[in-house]
Amino acid sequence: MKMKDVINGSLYVNKETNLVERVRSKANTKSVFTTVHGDSLKLVDVKSLVLASNSQVDGYVNESEKDKGAAVNIRSLPPLPRVSV
Repeated sequence: MKMKDVINGSLYVNKETNLVERVRSKANTKSVFTTVHGDSLKLVDVKSLVLASNSQVDGYVNESEKDKGAAVNIRSLPPLPRVSV
């Protein structure tokens, strides 16, 4: 794939990891930042991406729906910062 064909927010298959990943932004002339279900950003060479098929997109969306149902344990979150006025 070429950089000019990459669209932020679109889903691509990373040929190196065989995972469907969402392109978040362009990093430089040859790489982009991607995530898998909103996890941390990963730097990926554009040459290793191919546009995800409809069935791959459906699988990604189904996995996302499962993740939405997961409960968040509030005690595991960091405390909010204190602001003095």
